[in-house]
Amino acid sequence: MGLSILLLLPLCFPGLMLAGLQGQAPAAEESRREGSSLLLRCPYAAQQRQQLKGWGRLTGGQWKVLLETNPPQNSSTNQITMGRVSVRDNSTSRLLTILVTNLQAEDSGSYCCSLRSPLPGSRPLPLKIISLNVFKEVHRWELDTVSVQCKYRAEEDKATPKVWCRRGPSGCQPWLKTEPSWAESSALGGSALGGSALGGRALIQDDPQAGVVTVTMRRLQAQDAGTYWCALHGAWQPARLMELRLYVSKRTKHCRAKESEQLSVQCLYNPSEYSPVSKAWCRAAAGEPCSLLLSTEVEAPGLLRRSQRGRVAIQDDSLQGIVTVSMSSLQAQDSGVYWCALREQDVLLRMAEVVLSVPGGNRGGESSCGKPEDLAQVGSTERVERARGGSKDLKYATLRFGAQPSPQDALYCNLEPSQAHRGPRAEDVQYASIGLQQLPASGKG
Repeated sequence: MGLSILLLLPLCFPGLMLAGLQGQAPAAEESRREGSSLLLRCPYAAQQRQQLKGWGRLTGGQWKVLLETNPPQNSSTNQITMGRVSVRDNSTSRLLTILVTNLQAEDSGSYCCSLRSPLPGSRPLPLKIISLNVFKEVHRWELDTVSVQCKYRAEEDKATPKVWCRRGPSGCQPWLKTEPSWAESSALGGSALGGSALGGRALIQDDPQAGVVTVTMRRLQAQDAGTYWCALHGAWQPARLMELRLYVSKRTKHCRAKESEQLSVQCLYNPSEYSPVSKAWCRAAAGEPCSLLLSTEVEAPGLLRRSQRGRVAIQDDSLQGIVTVSMSSLQAQDSGVYWCALREQDVLLRMAEVVLSVPGGNRGGESSCGKPEDLAQVGSTERVERARGGSKDLKYATLRFGAQPSPQDALYCNLEPSQAHRGPRAEDVQYASIGLQQLPASGKG
């Protein structure tokens, strides 16, 4: 077995056993978010100064040079740029630098910093090999839809089934698989997504003529967040075509009510999509399904559908897309977590989460959870969105002020928190000055 491997190496990587390349490390995976950049530095030996430097991709078992420097001149720096790729050779420091900007999912693959003799007909040699994974990162709210397209080699892979799988400790677990007829799509028997059946919430479609697989996930829930692969259904394990890192945020409202009084809470939805769907109010407990308390009837006539049971009433304004829930004669034991939810075939999909607190002995006064638009906004705590999985791009923060500063005050934000532990160089520090205008005396923040 060892002899066979040694014999095959020169065929795949011509000249790999030459001096200076014997210690080539295995390809390391570099993961980057779509739209970000890849910066790769490849040092080389003094005797390799006169060789042409380039950037190559492994295609069909052979290295194909995508961009290569010109023959060395008198200058110590030799640089060439084409499209999104830049190759820079500094012969003084013996350093080859590759920069690829605006990465796309289809850029995923095996690449190398390459060396080649200036002699005609010479073949490129891999100096440093990487496996590049460019993933899509998508942020959505609950009940939103996400749709992605995955490209593949139309001729070679059109007959291979395609799968949509979710990454976990035991590998990538398939959730959806295309049928042999390619144009059809199906859910794998007994599969589940976020604790509910896949049937109406996820779809996979294969267009073999274009070489494109389209996956759509609808009515998202927070538990749908995770890492997914669009993949070829191989004999041993799925072969990744594209990776999606999905983040799903839930809308949460915190309510503090008083005993013996009434609570009224409103939840918003898109009437063009969800008007004909039954709305529900349920109580959630940790590790348990949300327990249904009350729901509207979709067959009820008119634009206002109302139901009541005991102390709880629910009304659905299907024209404006507002669900109003009332709970009267509140008691301390009513404290807990509730959902405004869609109810489809006895499956509850959360629209918004309401955390209710009713402290005992606090009688009198009116209790309310605010205006309908409150539930359409980001939660009450500061929300930081960051690129995951080793991405070194900028971080984004939503700032919330407890008190209004003076209009003359300036606020500064360091956009790279990782620099806090070391003394920043002048060119590293990035900041923003935020100007604030004085609000009218009657204005509300």
